[in-house]
Amino acid sequence: MHRNPLSALLVAGLLAGASALAQAQPGRPPFAAADGADHPAPAERRQRIERGLAELKTRLAIQPTQEAAWTAWVQAMLPPAQRPQHPTREQLAQLTTPERLDYMQAMQAERAAAMNRRADATRALYAQLTPQQRSIFDAESAARMHGPRFGDGDKPRRHSG
Repeated sequence: MHRNPLSALLVAGLLAGASALAQAQPGRPPFAAADGADHPAPAERRQRIERGLAELKTRLAIQPTQEAAWTAWVQAMLPPAQRPQHPTREQLAQLTTPERLDYMQAMQAERAAAMNRRADATRALYAQLTPQQRSIFDAESAARMHGPRFGDGDKPRRHSG
C-alpha cells in the first residue's frame, strides 16, 4: 500500500465510509449528527436559507433588471425540498466493492454537477451586479464560506477533518 497511494486512498475511503455506516444508529435518520443532535428537517433548513437569502437581497438592493439572475441564483443555491433517497446500510452491504465504488462515483458526480450549477448561476448573477453590490456580495460570500451558511445566524459550521 505504501507504494501505491491511490490504493491507500481507496482503502481509506472505503474504511471511512464503512465506519460512518457502522456508527449509524438503527431507528435514527441517516443524516443524524454524530453528536446525537439531529439536523433540521429539510423544510426547516430551506426556510432558514430562504430568510437569509431574502436578507441578502435587501442588502444588495437587487434592481428589477437583476431579478432574473437573482431568481436563477437562488434556485441554484436552495437545497432540494426533500433529501434524496440513498441505499440503506443493508443494501450497501449487498453490493460488491466495484458496485459500491460505482455508487460513490455517481454520488461524487452528482455533487460536482450541483456545484457547477451553483457556480454558473453565481457567475451570471455577479456579472449583473454593480461594483457596490459586488463588494457586498464578496464580503458576504467570503464570510459564509468560513462561517455560518445563509440563514444559519451565528451557528458555526462544522468542518470535517
